Amino acid sequence: MKRLMTMLAIAGLCSTGAAFAAQTPAPATTPAPAKAAKAAKPAKAMPMAYTGCVATGAKANTYELKDATASGSTDKATYDLKGGKFKAHVGHKVEVTGTVTKPATGDSVLAVKSTKMVAATCS
Repeated sequence: MKRLMTMLAIAGLCSTGAAFAAQTPAPATTPAPAKAAKAAKPAKAMPMAYTGCVATGAKANTYELKDATASGSTDKATYDLKGGKFKAHVGHKVEVTGTVTKPATGDSVLAVKSTKMVAATCS
C-alpha cells in the first residue's frame, strides 16, 4: 500500500510539472527596426494609360489632361501633366501613359512616359 501511494505521489508531481511547463508563454519577438522600416516603403506605382483632352494649364507652359479616363474605367478626372511636349496637342484627344501622384492640394499630377494622339479634336 505504501508503495502504491508513493507511485501515485510521484505520478502526480510529474503531471503537475508538465502542466506548468505547457502554460509558459513563448517570449514575444519584435522585428528589428531596419526590417520594420523596409516593410513600410510604399509600392512603386505602375504606369497606366489615360485618355483625355490636352488643355493649357493655369501657369505659363503648363498643360492639363481634362476629362481623362483611366483604361478600364469610366470615371473622369483632370490631371496636371508633368513631362512630355504638349504645345502641339492642345485641343487634341490623346492617350498618355504614366504614373499619377496626388498632392495635398490641386489636381493630381500625371508623370508622362509616352503620348499618342487619338483624335485631332476633343469632341
